[in-house]
Amino acid sequence: MKSAILSLILPLILAGTTDLDEVSIVYLAPGSSEYLEISSNPTTGYSWVVNSYTSDFFTIEDGGYIPDDTGDRVLSGSGGTQVFIVYANSTCVEGDNIQIEFLYVRSWETYPAYSKEVTFYATNDYTLLNM
Repeated sequence: MKSAILSLILPLILAGTTDLDEVSIVYLAPGSSEYLEISSNPTTGYSWVVNSYTSDFFTIEDGGYIPDDTGDRVLSGSGGTQVFIVYANSTCVEGDNIQIEFLYVRSWETYPAYSKEVTFYATNDYTLLNM
């Protein structure tokens, strides 16, 4: 169990992360990637999903779920962090952007409890990267 959690956490330590609870704009260098974190609690049935989108420049993958540290016990109802990975593809150039909607939804329900729009910008301006 510890090695499984470590395998999820280690890439977050080694790469840049963006807290989607705090920001709605993410800057990436063309050809790079960024880990996105957002608070989640799948024990309630809710999880974040990416609403469908079409882009030749950006790709988003589900990076899994990291439960909050509750010591040696697993506590039902405790939350955690859902992780996504966004890639600015190699065809991406400075100025490319897309707005993508994340939905906090139960798979068996029609409407999400929450939604969050995030804009992704490709930039070579190092002062904007990993803010």
